[in-house]
Amino acid sequence: MGEGFTHADGVVGHISVGRGALADLSLLESASQFLVTEAKMFSPLSSGVTNARYFDQAARNVVCIAHALYQADLKPSRFSSLAFYVLAPREQIEDKQLFKNLISKQSIMDKVSRRVSAYGGSPQAEAKVHWQREWFEPTLECADVDCLAWEEIIQFICLKDEPFGSDLSAFYKECCKFNRVQEPE
Repeated sequence: MGEGFTHADGVVGHISVGRGALADLSLLESASQFLVTEAKMFSPLSSGVTNARYFDQAARNVVCIAHALYQADLKPSRFSSLAFYVLAPREQIEDKQLFKNLISKQSIMDKVSRRVSAYGGSPQAEAKVHWQREWFEPTLECADVDCLAWEEIIQFICLKDEPFGSDLSAFYKECCKFNRVQEPE
């Protein structure tokens, strides 16, 4: 019933990327910052994985964060920055509220609990419940799970580097113009 690791769009923090690059990330022993991002342009979060159609991209990313902490044996409470962010156009975040329900901590907890309970009766059941209690739940509690609007990110960049920010803003406007084809109804 297991799945492969997610391929995050972006990771910020104290990490090491292995030779395999994709999904070959580990946290440094001294890590205190670990943020994962999913970048969207008028498209929704993926709605499921092979073995669990209800287990969406937000839940999967937060589970992968908890798994990376588990593998490194680093408790989430030691991190000054621990987060999963969806980067998307402001209108998708605020006007359409496309991600609001999916990135709520309760929604993520419910999906992970359902996924763990699916192992009931299997040889892995006890280990999965233990992992959920000892690693996933503390990670979700400590992590910031939210959306950031591309417009806010670009505005911040403009304040720090106006020429680059201006170019990025122009590029973003073109992306908005040509990427609406993906937009869900």
